[in-house]
Amino acid sequence: MKPTEKDLEDLIGQIIELTWSYAIWWELANIKNREAYRKAMEAFPNYFRAVFHSMQQGICVIVVQVAVVNAASPAVDGEADKVPTLHVPRSPTAIDSTGMPEQVRLYARWITPRGLTSPWTAAQDVVVA
Repeated sequence: MKPTEKDLEDLIGQIIELTWSYAIWWELANIKNREAYRKAMEAFPNYFRAVFHSMQQGICVIVVQVAVVNAASPAVDGEADKVPTLHVPRSPTAIDSTGMPEQVRLYARWITPRGLTSPWTAAQDVVVA
């Protein structure tokens, strides 16, 4: 599906916001700048920790990776790593169930642009409508 002009404008806007957030985050996180902010960071550590982590989360564009397993077969350890996965931009979201079995087990995890992932969630048994 070709993106619309509005889609491209939204994407450019998000990139600009991420760039601004990254520039501020790096100014605070870069060890070379630490001395310039040391007194303020020592006086207000909780504030700077909150700002640092908030901005870090804001610059990490995260998608959800979903593993869909046929629930007709018994659950097996590590099965989420052995099936094709879907990537969805946010959670919760609708997933196209075309071609899926009547009952599935869903697993989900976060994945960052650098490929870092969280552990898989516990299985969720779902009846496909």
